[in-house]
Amino acid sequence: MIQIVFSIEIILFSLVSVVHLPKIGRFIKQIGPRERLLVFAWSAMAIGQFQIFRHDQIVQSVGALDAGAFYQLGWMTISGLATLLLIMTARIPSRLWRTPVIAFFIYIFLAFASSVVSEAPLITIYRSAQILLDFCLLAVAYSELKRSRFPYLLIYISLFLLVILICLVALGAVVMPEQAFVLNEGVLGKSLRGIILGIHPNELGLMAAIALLVSFVCSFASDIRGSMKLFWLLFGLLSGTVLFLSQARTSLAGAAVASMLAGMVVKKLRWFSVLVFGVAVVVMSYYWLSGSDIGVEDDVQAYLRRGVSDEHLSTLSGRTELWRIGWEMFKDAPLLGHGFAAGVRYEGIDYGLRLGTNMHSAYMQVLVDLGFLGILAWVIFVAGMSLTVYRNFKFTRIHAKDDYIAIIALLVMVVILFRSVLGQVLVVHQFNLMIFLSLYVYSIVNLELSRDPPN
Repeated sequence: MIQIVFSIEIILFSLVSVVHLPKIGRFIKQIGPRERLLVFAWSAMAIGQFQIFRHDQIVQSVGALDAGAFYQLGWMTISGLATLLLIMTARIPSRLWRTPVIAFFIYIFLAFASSVVSEAPLITIYRSAQILLDFCLLAVAYSELKRSRFPYLLIYISLFLLVILICLVALGAVVMPEQAFVLNEGVLGKSLRGIILGIHPNELGLMAAIALLVSFVCSFASDIRGSMKLFWLLFGLLSGTVLFLSQARTSLAGAAVASMLAGMVVKKLRWFSVLVFGVAVVVMSYYWLSGSDIGVEDDVQAYLRRGVSDEHLSTLSGRTELWRIGWEMFKDAPLLGHGFAAGVRYEGIDYGLRLGTNMHSAYMQVLVDLGFLGILAWVIFVAGMSLTVYRNFKFTRIHAKDDYIAIIALLVMVVILFRSVLGQVLVVHQFNLMIFLSLYVYSIVNLELSRDPPN
């Protein structure tokens, strides 16, 4: 049944997408050669972090290369060369060096420095080099987009890659269902994961939540009409199906919170808040007047459990136990941590953790891997860039009514930050980090262009 639903959604979405292919070609013709090179570098860096070839085992150093490592290293090299061509001739404005960007640079410096205490120093250096390249892309993007007419360019590219990702995940569920679904004891009996692109259900859920929010805004809070509106409606349906089947509970909750926020701050979406409030009133009234269940409570509870036992649920699916161990690890190395991208993953086994695990909280992950100095720089970086996105949203509301790109930036930022509490996001090179950086670049460039238009 699931395969039939996905097949129908993919066919309908593909038919509508074909209509808009000429628009993509026209858009590419409008941007300059340096912007195209930036798009290529940004896309190569994003594509390289997905696992087309799975790593056979968790390796202690990048010296033990398998097909997956060669794939990632190859794309990283391609992106690095393209970035080098741009950055050698780019004029990086001094205004780039704001507090959150400086904090991001310090965070990267600390990541490299932590290799001296890392259990797997080559892994630490390699992963640090990845976010250094992300930083270079950020600097080049700021320089190029400041001079162009397309401050939203990287957001568009990230959305384009996100569309491809969701479609490949859905296609994998159709052609390889035995591998695409992970069995569990929840109400669905299984969770969807990316198989054509190797993506864990939790990471997939975050991507689907972002895609669903984008579709929601483009469908109901923008001036988009006609077949393009149908495109976003169908993509929202596809993304919602992926999110539901991935059973990524934190991402689902984050999407719900962001959607409610959209209803409160955007006039065109006010109906959504009224609808949710009305449903809540009806449900509460039914409970109060009848004193009986509606009949779906057990299924909802089983879905949220995802097969997890009562013992694990009492500790947030085991997360509080992870955090307790993480706190002990932090106390043993409070200043510089146990090594960027390697402390929890490898040294955690000495504290009773499973090899290759993470803290299931971005804040605790950074605290353990990079200590107090690392978490201080990371929080300033994340908070500062998030504040810029919010400032741009407020600015566009005052001067340009409801700018749907600014709305998208705000809501996507909210769902990523929501996920950061119970998941590892924005810590190492990940697609969600690149999306987050694209939101910042758009916001800061849009604010500056609004006050100081290019010649």
